[in-house]
Amino acid sequence: MRLRDNPPDPVKGQKTTRPTRTGPEETNCNAKVLSALKAARLELAREKGQPAFVIFTDKSLMDMAVSLPSTLEQMSEIHGVGDKKLSLYGKSFLDIIEQAQN
Repeated sequence: MRLRDNPPDPVKGQKTTRPTRTGPEETNCNAKVLSALKAARLELAREKGQPAFVIFTDKSLMDMAVSLPSTLEQMSEIHGVGDKKLSLYGKSFLDIIEQAQN
């Protein structure tokens, strides 16, 4: 029996593809800001004894590093930032974004 690299989809008769992840190098993401945000998230997570994604997901940090919010109002528009996370972490993460840009 011979296996094919991309077998056709039995329903549509077309090749199937998997979605690819987008890394910081493939977006308009500020890599320095993203790195600083991830480091701060990890430190906070360790202090609280929580998984890092509970603080903010990678998508939230990536959105921050792309849009570079400078106000709490702008931060509230980031994916995954609700009222609770905004009040808990908003100001400190805005400070991190500002410092990482300088």
